[in-house]
Amino acid sequence: MAEFDGLITFVTSFPWSPQKLHSIARKGPSASLPPHALTLATRALVAAFATPSRILPAMPLPPDFYWTTRSASLSDDAPTVVACSGVWVVVLLQRVNDGMWIASLDRHRHGPGGPSRRCSSYEQGRAGAEMWVIRHETRLREDVAKIEAYREAVRANRLAKLHISPPFDGAG
Repeated sequence: MAEFDGLITFVTSFPWSPQKLHSIARKGPSASLPPHALTLATRALVAAFATPSRILPAMPLPPDFYWTTRSASLSDDAPTVVACSGVWVVVLLQRVNDGMWIASLDRHRHGPGGPSRRCSSYEQGRAGAEMWVIRHETRLREDVAKIEAYREAVRANRLAKLHISPPFDGAG
């Protein structure tokens, strides 16, 4: 909070009100502002106001869904997988070249090549993944039940795998 105290002191001496800065942060500079009105210091100040307003709230996952690491042997890693009954539904990945976080959605259906969303940070990706799981909870539960039924059939008779198709391409 110390950085915000200095920011608030700076804002009170700034010609625009905090409401105006929040408005600029949300909507971007309007046509009424000339391009030169946003100096580097102003842009930094607008960015400081924009960041807290864009942070997604943390939401609890529905029952039976949980965060885990991508491997039991990597227990020190940050949790990057949302799973239900051992079935991965969302995976957060960090690209090596630029460090950007990406959420791989419907991982159980498509495997690694499925739909994905870019995330501005790990925390934002985690919050977005939680919101996505909550929004798609019913379908995800149905999908997990199909995968569990397939796994049970294969566990009961390994030869059944030759005659029963997995419910999704990424499952199995």
